Amino acid sequence: MNTNAYGKLQNLSNTPYCKNSLILKALLGKNKPKLKLHTLLAINDELTDTSRDYFGITPLEDYITKLTLSENNRLVLPTMSDKKTWYSIEGIDVPKDFLHSVVATTNFEGETIEVPVDFRFSKNTLNIFYNYFVDEFNAITEYYNTKSDVEQGRSRYYSNYHGKIGKDGKMKPGGNGGKFRYFNQIIMPDGEIRSLNALLQSAEESNDPKLINETLDNIRKLFIEDVAGMHDILNRMLLRRVDQEVEEAIKLGVISRDSSGKLTSGNLPTNIYAKYKA
Repeated sequence: MNTNAYGKLQNLSNTPYCKNSLILKALLGKNKPKLKLHTLLAINDELTDTSRDYFGITPLEDYITKLTLSENNRLVLPTMSDKKTWYSIEGIDVPKDFLHSVVATTNFEGETIEVPVDFRFSKNTLNIFYNYFVDEFNAITEYYNTKSDVEQGRSRYYSNYHGKIGKDGKMKPGGNGGKFRYFNQIIMPDGEIRSLNALLQSAEESNDPKLINETLDNIRKLFIEDVAGMHDILNRMLLRRVDQEVEEAIKLGVISRDSSGKLTSGNLPTNIYAKYKA
């Protein structure tokens, strides 16, 4: 990808699903960083002058290692259950936000006071995830628009992407290409959790092209055309993920929570804690 052999970057960026990829945007941008793929081989113990591979380290050490790399702008890739290692990519600016619980302002007497505010991710971060949603939606729309081409052999069939082709030559519902991967469950303003895949499945199983198009149009109007509303939805979704991550970090001992409910540093690396404690 660093050399853009055979125009691979342009080809990928022309596909709906990859349109807003941070990696592709960086490689096709003005600065054109050189990506480096790093492999975790072992963790060195300076006290005992020994090292341990991935299966020899604790979940706490694994978490702190990934946390430290993420803080240093490494994009940590998912760990496969059947692998003895994991990978990270260097060269991309990883977005970071500070979630403020209070902001400083001036009252009528000219005094500086702190006012509580709701946690909110930056507009840049929300735009990143909004664009990811748009890419998923556009890829799903293309899937439904090209089903007939696949059925008639004009486009290639992929068994793990398309629905099965029946004896009648028609594609059955349920293909992975017609589902959201990361944005299936949407948290609505009233707290309702709505499954977009359930809506799409119901429309596809009806075998009514008009209903499928209406469902896609409704999703577009609700979650794409209303950008501000979608930013609010994404902010709630991301905050829920943060809450889940905090609980996982507490469970592993990375951080802890005192009797008053306040988070404390626990085993958090001192350099990271010092950077964010204020």
